[in-house]
Amino acid sequence: MQNLIDPSHDQGGEDAASLRRFSHYLDTRSLPVATASTRQCHDGSLMALVEHAPAEGLTFEPIDDLVVSIVMKSVRTRVVRDIGRGRQEFTEAAGCILVTPPNRRSYWCFEGAPLVLHISVPFARVPDWLGVAADAPTAFPSAPLYDHLVSQMVGRMWSANLAGNRSEAFFDHALGVILNLVLVPDAPPAARAAPPLAAWRLSRAIALMSARMRGGVSVEELARAVDLSPDHFLRSFTAATGRTPFQWLTERRMEAAKALLQRQDMPITDIALDVGYSSSAHFSARFRKVTGMSPSMWRATFLN
Repeated sequence: MQNLIDPSHDQGGEDAASLRRFSHYLDTRSLPVATASTRQCHDGSLMALVEHAPAEGLTFEPIDDLVVSIVMKSVRTRVVRDIGRGRQEFTEAAGCILVTPPNRRSYWCFEGAPLVLHISVPFARVPDWLGVAADAPTAFPSAPLYDHLVSQMVGRMWSANLAGNRSEAFFDHALGVILNLVLVPDAPPAARAAPPLAAWRLSRAIALMSARMRGGVSVEELARAVDLSPDHFLRSFTAATGRTPFQWLTERRMEAAKALLQRQDMPITDIALDVGYSSSAHFSARFRKVTGMSPSMWRATFLN
């Protein structure tokens, strides 16, 4: 569900930015809500476990977040929604997954009080999770989805202690998998599934990414190299490796960085450039996200 924005409010500066985030809905309780528990995630995403109260029908102005909503408990109640493609009516059951695109007005009406786990993601970060270029088009499913893997993963994400380094790594991987599963054209789960890449295609893609580790390579280039569409390649690569191309390349860059960090005479700025990052700050942030410590701390720990 998206935020209800009061047009009479002075939407300037930070206030305007907050009104464009899913958190505004929680802060102001714009929708009837029985209970809500939230967890702010390290990457700017937000998880909110919300017991909704019945809503007669409300229209919500666009926000910048992409919202993936998974029904955890329900008594199979009627829902009507419109996310810009006409009104839809369906029964909201446990396991139902709804995707609300960013920057789109929406209408909602639900009769029951479902327990829903919402994951709101700053849409500017979505290309990172998908391993695609920032200007790559994104397909949003309009119909409700049912995917057992997604339902299981979100429960584990909520239960994890997101403050710990291992939990952050798990959250990153799980969110990447979920977004790759749900951000696809409308199709039943069986039709969205893709077999793992053939061995020769996987070898060619890995060889290209390894050769271009410093400069980077797009999903489109990888797909062309193995004669597949970008969408098919992305899903098949993820099925074969358990990682998106972006995640795979990041891991290889971190392995290369660790090897270079063992050379005490090599500055961290040079290491950052050598493994494909434009600045030491960007490299250090990514290294800390993956390993739980800064490059200099990792080097000191290894050398000791």
